[in-house]
Amino acid sequence: MLLDQITQAATLFGLGMGTVFVLLSLLITCVSLLSLACQKFEKNPVHAVPNIGEAAMPRANAVTHTNSASVSEQEHAIVIAAVQAHRQAKGL
Repeated sequence: MLLDQITQAATLFGLGMGTVFVLLSLLITCVSLLSLACQKFEKNPVHAVPNIGEAAMPRANAVTHTNSASVSEQEHAIVIAAVQAHRQAKGL
């Protein structure tokens, strides 16, 4: 009697855990496939960042402080180098 109950409990436990494992595996697979499909058809990726090293406007009008003083070429080069180093560190 007790042995039959233990066997039935083990069977139900295995069936329940197996069902959970299969359903979670299926869920992870579906979410992964959906993520790949979204990345493939994405027109404007969020992780895409413009290259600030190439200014769209002339250098004289690119960046100014609040007191209208121009940013020096050295400061501009320092900022560009820092941003590029940050992007390389993050893998962008």
